[in-house]
Amino acid sequence: MKIAILTLPFHSNYGGILQAYALQTVLKRMGHDVLIVDLPFKKEGYRVVLLTYLKRFIAKCFFLSDKPVRAWASEKELKVINKNILDFINRYLSVIKCNKLSALSVLIKQEQINVFIFGSDQIWRPSYTPDVYTYFGSFLSSSSNIEKISYAASFGVDFWEYTPKQTLKCKGLVKTFKAVSVREDSAIHLCRQYLDINAVPVLDPTMLLNKDDYVELLKSYDNCIKKELAVYLLDWSERKRDLVDKISGYKELDINYINVQNKYWNVGAKKINECIVPPIENWLRGLLCADFVITDSFHGVVFSILFHKQFYCIVNSMRGSTRFTSLLRLLNLEDRIVSNIGNFDLNSLNEDIDYGAVDSLLFRERERSLDFLRKALVSRDSLFSEI
Repeated sequence: MKIAILTLPFHSNYGGILQAYALQTVLKRMGHDVLIVDLPFKKEGYRVVLLTYLKRFIAKCFFLSDKPVRAWASEKELKVINKNILDFINRYLSVIKCNKLSALSVLIKQEQINVFIFGSDQIWRPSYTPDVYTYFGSFLSSSSNIEKISYAASFGVDFWEYTPKQTLKCKGLVKTFKAVSVREDSAIHLCRQYLDINAVPVLDPTMLLNKDDYVELLKSYDNCIKKELAVYLLDWSERKRDLVDKISGYKELDINYINVQNKYWNVGAKKINECIVPPIENWLRGLLCADFVITDSFHGVVFSILFHKQFYCIVNSMRGSTRFTSLLRLLNLEDRIVSNIGNFDLNSLNEDIDYGAVDSLLFRERERSLDFLRKALVSRDSLFSEI
């Protein structure tokens, strides 16, 4: 069966790329021919770009700001920044670039697609997608015999962000799907309340594979000599930095920052080398070699669990906390959430995770998620019910 995966456009997001890799791997192991469609980014509006430029220009001229006037990298600069990521994509992912949304219909004919799988990640979050209707299969005609399945689709948040117009259209589109699954338990309620369907909860694709599957991506990781505290934070603050320093001192661990050194909008073209995203293999190795992990990233949490690491996650409510709470509640790890940095008790660092119990729960959920995929691909009938 020829399957096309439609996920968010690729950029420097480790988790976004690894979830696509994982879903592709699982489907290939099931015997299917798989490709991943890489759509164009959702570009910032002209007004946003102009206002940002003017604000930065004024700040630089009158307030001696050290931030660059141009906040966004050019296409040429992005290739430099993402060169390590592109290398991973080229080696491991079967990707077809689709430079225009309108070209999807041409791609379908050329590749003779039988099934579209929409997911995973925040594909149903309007502000994150080039066009949210595309991720509900709007490019497929009502008479098309191509099957549509969502796997671990996410809204990113636990409240409804769609306009009435978007809600009405997506409600109609989703009812043409053969099977619908979502990543968070909050998404089940959103689907029921706003789309009038019953969706199935499943694991993020990265959790369908195990530790050994990811170790195979590394040439070796036996050079883990120093005891380290791996830190992967997407959004820095002084309070987070202070917490990291306290945990490092308490655990007597050296800090290993596994983030990119800097962001383009902070330093610009003059320091572009600081913006080059380290290879995905380096990120995986940093987590594998860690004695302890501090992160505010969903996939940072996922791989800490897969690699049996002691960890704490700092919930980022702006990016959406439901991803964290849904997964950690499922695995009885809610006590690993730091929602108030000021109230963090260092003594809790002495309480280790029981990974025997976690693995039992994870095995059950992994089998249930894989079973959803198998049934969705072989069943002749729709697997979800309308309300």
